[in-house]
Amino acid sequence: MAVEDERLGANLAELWLCGRLHFPEMAEIVAGANRLVAGTGGDSSAFERHGAIPNAPGMSGTVTGQVFPVWDELRDTFQQVLARTAERLYDNGDALVEVADGYAAADENAAARSRYVQDREMYREEYPIPDSEDRPAIREPNREFDGELE
Repeated sequence: MAVEDERLGANLAELWLCGRLHFPEMAEIVAGANRLVAGTGGDSSAFERHGAIPNAPGMSGTVTGQVFPVWDELRDTFQQVLARTAERLYDNGDALVEVADGYAAADENAAARSRYVQDREMYREEYPIPDSEDRPAIREPNREFDGELE
């Protein structure tokens, strides 16, 4: 069943908004969580035990507990999941915009309705979403960030 031109134009506009606005917003939230998790890397102080060193009679000091390596690996895995999720949200948003633009190019009535939404400055001022070259950095665990996403 065919969709009426006006409704199709509205649907394309919604698709475009999801790709240009909503998906990047979600990606920025996940990228922010990624950076917060990255800030916890290498901090083992919560896992340190003070006192007698095991298997070293008469010696005392600070040692890292057995849980730290497992926790550190879990943290790294979680950070990688956040990084991949943010990247995929950006990529999927870009794909939605491309699909909406491509379909609108093939249907002038739908394109007119879609352009109406896209051209409204309200969305650009109220929701400034960075273009791909201005997106926030997504960090990988235990790796110096070089400005490039893999």
